[in-house]
Amino acid sequence: MKSQNFEFMREGTSELADLGGFAESYLHSDPASAVAKMRLFAEQIVERIYQTHQLPKPYLAKFIDLLNNAPFTSMVPLVILDKIHLLRKIGNKGVHGEHIASKDAVSSLDECFDLALPFTHKIELNIGS
Repeated sequence: MKSQNFEFMREGTSELADLGGFAESYLHSDPASAVAKMRLFAEQIVERIYQTHQLPKPYLAKFIDLLNNAPFTSMVPLVILDKIHLLRKIGNKGVHGEHIASKDAVSSLDECFDLALPFTHKIELNIGS
C-alpha cells in the first residue's frame, strides 16, 4: 500500500512502508485498525533490531517478552522503548475492540514515524484530515 509518510522506507523495508500506508489510510475511518497496523509496525521494528544486533531471544517469546529482554533493554534508549510500549498497548486496545479515537490514532502515527526516522532524515509528517 502506498504511503504518504513512509515511502522512504520502501526500498529494503517495504513491509514497514506498507504497514505505515495501511495505518494512514485507516486513521479516520477505522482508528482501531490503524493502531493494530501500527502495533505490527512496532513489532517489525523490534524484530529488525534483534536481527541487526544479533540479540538472543527468550524461548517462545511474545512481543512483551522481547521488549523486556535484558539484552534489548540495555541497548535501546528509554525514549524508544516508551514509544514501542505505547504502540503495543494502544494496538492491543484496538485489536480487542476498545474504542480508539482518531486523535489517538494520529498521535500513534507520530510515534511510528519517530521509530522510522533512523531509516532516513525525513522530518515532516503529513497526516491529512
